[in-house]
Order: sequence, then C-alpha cells, then structure tokens
Amino acid sequence: MSKSADDLPRLLSDAPAGIPTYATTEEILAHPRFAIARNHYMRVMIDSYKADTALRHMMHEIGRNVLFNIILGQDARKDADDPSTWPSVGSLRDVFMPFGLSSPRSFDDTLARMQIIGLIEIVPAPDDRRRRLVIPTEKMIQEDLIWLADHMSPLAVLFPERDDYLPALSHDRAHQSAQRIISTQNYGGAYEVMMPTDPIMAVLLRQDAMKIVFFYMLSADESGDRQRASLSYQSVAERTYTSRTHVRNLLTDPASHGHGDTAREGRPERRDRARALAAHRLFPGEIHGWP
Repeated sequence: MSKSADDLPRLLSDAPAGIPTYATTEEILAHPRFAIARNHYMRVMIDSYKADTALRHMMHEIGRNVLFNIILGQDARKDADDPSTWPSVGSLRDVFMPFGLSSPRSFDDTLARMQIIGLIEIVPAPDDRRRRLVIPTEKMIQEDLIWLADHMSPLAVLFPERDDYLPALSHDRAHQSAQRIISTQNYGGAYEVMMPTDPIMAVLLRQDAMKIVFFYMLSADESGDRQRASLSYQSVAERTYTSRTHVRNLLTDPASHGHGDTAREGRPERRDRARALAAHRLFPGEIHGWP
C-alpha cells in the first residue's frame, strides 16, 4: 500500500527523550538578533554550491534537496549487520514519494544523475541481488557536512551564547550521523515546510526562488531603503545561474494573483511586501526544526 504525507513521522509530536528544546518560529522571529541572523542565512544560501556547477544544477530543485537528505538519513540509521535495513532504490522511493515532489520516473532520473556526478553508488544487495542498494559516497558526505554547517550557522549567529552548534560548524561526523538519524523522525515537519498552503510561500519553493528573492531583500536592506531594491532581472539571473525569463516570471507571478507589487526592471521599485514577508517567515520555518 502506498504511503501518504499523513504517514510521515513528526519529531515535535513524537520526540525521543533527551532531545534538546527546539526554537520555535515565533521565538526566532521575536529575537532581537533575528535580522542579523536572517541576513547571514540569506548570504550563505546565495553562495551555496557556487563552485560546483554539476552540484549546483542538481540541488536547485527542492525535490532533489529532500531526496539528498533522505538518502543520508536512511543510511545513517541502517544496521550494519542487517542488509535488509540498508537503503535501497525501493525503500527510498517509499519514503520520498509521499512528499509529492516528484514522479516515480523523475525519482529514478534523479538517482541516476546523483550517481553520474559521484554523490551515490548503486550496487546489488549481498543478500538479494535483485535489490539495488544506494550508498552515499565520500563526496556526498562532505557536501552534507557543509550543508549542515550552513544551516546551523544562522542559529549560531542568533544564539551566540550557545556552543551546541560548534560540532556542526566544525564538520563533526559523529554529530552529522546523529543529526541525520534524528532527521528521519521529522519528515512530517519537513513536509509542512515544503508544502505550504500560502500561495506566496509555494512560489518561494520553486527552482532557485529563495536565492532570487534573497538578492532583492539584501539589496533593499543594504541600500538603506528597505522598501526598494534596484536590481535588473539579468544581473540576478547571472548571479543565480538561471535565466532572465525565470527571474521575471518568478517575481511577477505573485503580483498576477493579487499578492503584491509587480517588480519592474531597470528602475528602483518597491520590494514586494507579500514575498518579502513570506521569505522573512520562511527563514525561521526552515531552521526551527534544528535544536
């Protein structure tokens, strides 16, 4: 029987004993250092995967990011002495498909692409050669260490008095393994962030959308006029390695549904309040699941 999103585990409702207290979205938004941490997060996300063209193209879609994390989580929780617990193409498909981010064919294509660029190996299972095991490579593990540090760093900026983010920031592999095991118990929470009911939030989860909006938000903040940003579609397209048409469509789509001001190219324009507010709230939603 196929699973639905309702079957995904939620850590906040089923947290095991000993898990640190989580910072809620409301606590993060109300923190006096929120703006500093938010801008740090935006800069980190803009710069992610900049040096690796193949990886950048792989990770610019949200579904591929989710699958990347699922593979690492399922691998971390496997029993080394029990091959039946090792992640396979079939078991990963069962976990990933309830997110509704991909078709079965796209799922297979993404795994094939990950194998081509050296993130995973796909090999027959020793106990049943019909099963195809998915094994993260050292390259994937190293990229995950960077990913965890990037997502923990804004919390370290937000809560400088805490030192429990240091293992992630120092790329500690034992911490990585523990974090990935815990992540498998919160797929339901991740689904709620990935599948928002707000149409503006849904737009922000499109290909490279957050990076594009972050450029405009940072430009507005750094110009001293937080309501206006002057950036051409082409300049943002070049800096996010996408097309001018994609940037234009992304910025004008919410306005076409009555959710904000249309950005016009080549002159200072009002920053779309609805998009900016959604991105403002998406930041704590993205990181509040970290202890």
